[in-house]
Amino acid sequence: MGDHVGDRVRRCRLWRGLTQQQLADLVGWSKSALSMLETGARGLDSRSRLRQLAEALRVAPTDLTGEPYPLDAPGLADAQAGVPALEVALMDHRIGDNTDREPRTLAELEAEVAAMATATRAADAVVLRTVPGLIMELQSYGRDDERALRLLTATCIQATHGLRRLGQVPLAWIAAERCAEAAALVGDPIIIASAEFARAHSRPTAGQGMARAGQAADRMPDRLVDTDPWAQEVYGMLRLTAALAAQVRGDTDGAEAQAEEAARVADVHGERATTWESFGPANVGVWRTTLAVGGRRACPGAGARRGAGHHTGGPPSVGPRPPSGSHAGDCPRAFPVGGPRTPPAGRRRAPGGRAACATHACLTVGAGAGAGDAGAVGAQGRRPGATRPGVPDGA
Repeated sequence: MGDHVGDRVRRCRLWRGLTQQQLADLVGWSKSALSMLETGARGLDSRSRLRQLAEALRVAPTDLTGEPYPLDAPGLADAQAGVPALEVALMDHRIGDNTDREPRTLAELEAEVAAMATATRAADAVVLRTVPGLIMELQSYGRDDERALRLLTATCIQATHGLRRLGQVPLAWIAAERCAEAAALVGDPIIIASAEFARAHSRPTAGQGMARAGQAADRMPDRLVDTDPWAQEVYGMLRLTAALAAQVRGDTDGAEAQAEEAARVADVHGERATTWESFGPANVGVWRTTLAVGGRRACPGAGARRGAGHHTGGPPSVGPRPPSGSHAGDCPRAFPVGGPRTPPAGRRRAPGGRAACATHACLTVGAGAGAGDAGAVGAQGRRPGATRPGVPDGA
């Protein structure tokens, strides 16, 4: 194998878990042009093309021009060092397997899960060093301990996000599947829905997993979405994920409908200091702006704006493909800002035909729920592992 720019592009692409077609879509090239670059049949003829590739692969241009692997980002090499132990925890051990030593008490494990949930994106190395032991200990409690299983789902969600950010896509998928297995054993519809979110975000591009997010939201019971703040957070993030998947397909009307439903639930929910995946009105606003920009990029000159940030035109018959998204993990999760909002009165019909009350002003809670509260609540089926606020993932 040669040591040229195209070879480095190929290595970085594989490291990110992208196919040639997916990367070509991200940079607006044809697959054949990218293939010729990777094989050395053509070179890069401009700095702008180099910058396009670097941005799509989330690496520095120098990684493509002189370094074989994108390991110069702060903390990235340290985070990669935790992958082998996590691979053992997920691939050599299953739920119900015993560990070599006595596991810690669930209270101790719960405290560590809660502390990990407050870690920032810069602390991926800390998270990925922590989760292997947590997963093995929690799995050793078996298939009947609901408290351990709830904590296991929260831990596997953290593992999924961290692994995908490192480009460890197959292992991220395994972590998401383990999360789904534990959630099914618990049987709580909110836990199950949160596991579907992890599945949808285990890959760096929008695929069928993200498209199924809307179906997962449809399956959530109305009574929970109407009244339970954590259910609203999971439901809303699933709707936003479905909106991105629709935008990628070129279905701007479907994307807008999904985002509109997320916005309705966000207004009912209001801004809170600690939320699952930072869901709230500000978060939804950033997502909708991102989707609108993507829609205008995919449909230049088509349609008109309906309100702030809404693009209503359909996909063009000629022109660039709809954005295939370097995925919603890179889609924004905004920091919650401002205080609680008064929910609008009335009822609205959701994308799947759901009619839900939008008058639950009583759902506003105090802003003092911290990491310790999140962990304690998680054991009772409320909010295990409330994830790190404001992290776009690339979040």
